[in-house]
Amino acid sequence: MKLLCVLLVAVSANAATSLDVQMPHTSTTGIAFNVTVTARQSGVTDTGYNGTVHFTSDDPKADLPPDYTFVPADAGTHTFSATMNSAGPSIGTANHALTATDTANSTVRGVNGTTVHWNDNVVRTFSITAPAEVDRTVPFQVEVRALNASLMVMPSYTGTITFVPYVQETVPPDYTFTPADAGRHTFSITANRGYQSRFNVQDVSDNDIFGGLYEPVSVQCPELTAMASNNGPVCPHSTAMLFGSANLSVISYSWVFRTISGHMTEVSTAQNTVGSPGTYFLTVGQSNGCYASAQTTIAVHDPNPAQVTLSANALCGPGNLRATITNASEYSNLNWTAAGGTIVSGQGTPSVEIAPVSGSTMISLSLGATETSSGCDASRAVAAVPVGSPVTPTISAVTETCAQVTQSASVADAGSGATYAWTISNGSITSGAGTRTIQYVPNGSGDVTLSATVMNGGCSGTGSKVISFKETPEITQQPHGTTVHSGETATLTVAASGGNLRYRWYEGSTGDRTKFVGFYPEFMTKTLSATTSYWVEVENDCGSVQSLTAVVSVSNTVGKRRAVMH
Repeated sequence: MKLLCVLLVAVSANAATSLDVQMPHTSTTGIAFNVTVTARQSGVTDTGYNGTVHFTSDDPKADLPPDYTFVPADAGTHTFSATMNSAGPSIGTANHALTATDTANSTVRGVNGTTVHWNDNVVRTFSITAPAEVDRTVPFQVEVRALNASLMVMPSYTGTITFVPYVQETVPPDYTFTPADAGRHTFSITANRGYQSRFNVQDVSDNDIFGGLYEPVSVQCPELTAMASNNGPVCPHSTAMLFGSANLSVISYSWVFRTISGHMTEVSTAQNTVGSPGTYFLTVGQSNGCYASAQTTIAVHDPNPAQVTLSANALCGPGNLRATITNASEYSNLNWTAAGGTIVSGQGTPSVEIAPVSGSTMISLSLGATETSSGCDASRAVAAVPVGSPVTPTISAVTETCAQVTQSASVADAGSGATYAWTISNGSITSGAGTRTIQYVPNGSGDVTLSATVMNGGCSGTGSKVISFKETPEITQQPHGTTVHSGETATLTVAASGGNLRYRWYEGSTGDRTKFVGFYPEFMTKTLSATTSYWVEVENDCGSVQSLTAVVSVSNTVGKRRAVMH
């Protein structure tokens, strides 16, 4: 029976087919973490596993558990302690694996991994602060700081660093930090080439600990001066020569043109080149990496326009147009063109005469010319002169008017495109001011004067008309009553102002129009036998006025007549 039990244990020990390794997904260098290894057979824990496990890792600096032989008390599972001691270059992380292998059967194994971060108690990189711009061959100061993976200064750093130059920089010798440096130290560097300087530092004992400049140092070469010029200004649409030079020997030239939008385009690598108007930047370079720049602008000469006077701003009716250059001595190669007209004399001279073409409504005059002083084209459009017929507007309106009475006035149709402008004195225009027909109201202060200006095709004319102002009638002398003997007549008279007056005499009291008796300023009554009253109404087109009542008394006695007026 004892022999049988031993055989059963042996079978159980060989039953495991794999090892399950469990560990944290992330870890930190120098800090131990737990690793649990479980023997498995088809996914089930082999509680009787008694094999020996050996540990390996792709972290060459890892602290791994020693070989371990499982005991019955483990029941197929045991926990170990491991430490990863390296991560990625500089401040980078790294994925490291840990493998557990059965020493008797290498096919029984398990692997797991962890992302390893650097511990903040070690230096992993360097930062360098330097001036943004220095002069070539002039030493400048930089500060090197030893940083951990969280980019914090490590005052405890006492390692040795070496400088790695970029191109011909003079760098200091290797330096070992001291406790007094507290993780930072200042050095002197000299850039011996122009354009840019860049350099790194690294720990001499670990090439994975390094650092450099965030931006390169711009290296100026004050001893080098570029010069740019041109032979402008030039005529529009012409070119000029661009001239480049330097105070020292150079090996390269670059001309760059700045467009209106600000875009920079290289146009030539020759020392001298041809360019259109605009701004150019020249960069010259030496073999030592030095560069210098200058700029020049090719200006455009804008010729002064020829001063041309015209005999008329519009041709209205028969006749030709004459054009004359008043500053003709400044120009040559004169050539006139006239669309809508024919040059009848003076072509090629400062003064020309142009006849309108039949049916033309416009003469468009242009001048081709060369500015003598510059040789630039000074051609220009001179003028557009309307061609049309004379306009002589006649105003149709009443000849007389009263105050505050709306009247109308009009002019004949001047054709398509015609415009109309009216003015008035002693009245106001109430409607139609920009049309052929207006409505107006006199203000009663005197005769009304209307003026109409009509324009068509550049031709215009003005007509005027005076409308007499008529006043409302006003009685200046009332008719007087009188006394007559029975069987006699009486003569009554009224005087009034206002113009174009009409008179109506009535028998009766004022306002009684039932018995009309006469229509002259002087009225003779019929033969009277009894006292009778009369009155007169004076009117014109502007209104009317009534007189007082004149009473003619009839007396049966002989005696002097007695006048009576009420």
